[in-house]
Amino acid sequence: MKKIILLIFICVFCFGCKARYELQINEDLTVNEDITGLETDTFYNQYYKSTKERVINFMMDTKREYLDNIGYSKKIVNEDNLTGSTISKKFNSLEEYFELSKTYTQFYENFDYKINNGVVTIDLKNQLLRNNDSIERYVIDSCDVVITLPFKVKKSNADYVNKETNTYIWNLDADTQKDIYIKFDTKMGADLKDNSVSIISFVIVGIAVIVIIGIIYFIYDKNKKSNEI
Repeated sequence: MKKIILLIFICVFCFGCKARYELQINEDLTVNEDITGLETDTFYNQYYKSTKERVINFMMDTKREYLDNIGYSKKIVNEDNLTGSTISKKFNSLEEYFELSKTYTQFYENFDYKINNGVVTIDLKNQLLRNNDSIERYVIDSCDVVITLPFKVKKSNADYVNKETNTYIWNLDADTQKDIYIKFDTKMGADLKDNSVSIISFVIVGIAVIVIIGIIYFIYDKNKKSNEI
C-alpha cells in the first residue's frame, strides 16, 4: 500500500535562493537527512529591523510544529557569503524515513517508492515550478540533491556521479522540469572506484627506491675497489 511520504529530495525547509538536500543511507539502513537553505544579504536587508537569525526563525515557523514533532535539530549556517539554516534528522530505517519525511511536497507533485527483496526504487515526477504564492511551500530558486549510499546502484538519472564515494547528485532548477530516479540493491555493496592506481604508484615508487639503492651500492663498491688498488 503506497503511502504519501517522501523520499528524497528537495529542500523543503529553505527560504529561497539556494538549497541543498543531503541524504546519507548507511549500511545498517539508517538514514541521515540534512536540509540546508541559504539566502543573500539582499534578502535579509528587506527586514532591516530584524537580525538574520530572527528572520530565519520566522521563515521556519510555518513548519515549526512538524520539525519539533519529528525531532529535527536546527542550526544557523554561513556559506560563501550566504546565510541560512540546516535542519538534520537521523531515521532508524528506510521505512521510517519514507513515512515521516515530507520534503518532496516542496518540489514534486508525485512520489513513488517500493522495496522488493532488498531492491529499493525511488521515483519523483511532475516537478512543481517556482512557488510564488503558496504559504505551504518555500520559494526555492535552485537545489542540489545529494545522495550517498554504500550499496550497488542499478540505475539512476543523476546529473553527476562520484564513483569514489558512491554519491549521486541532481541539480534542480525551479523553472525547469526534471524527474529524480534511483534504484539500488541493499544486498550488494557499492562498486567503489578501486585503488589500483594507488597500488601501482606504490609499486613504482618501491621499484625506483630499489634501483636507486642499487646504483648507490654499485658506485660505492666501485669506489671502494678503486681505493684498494
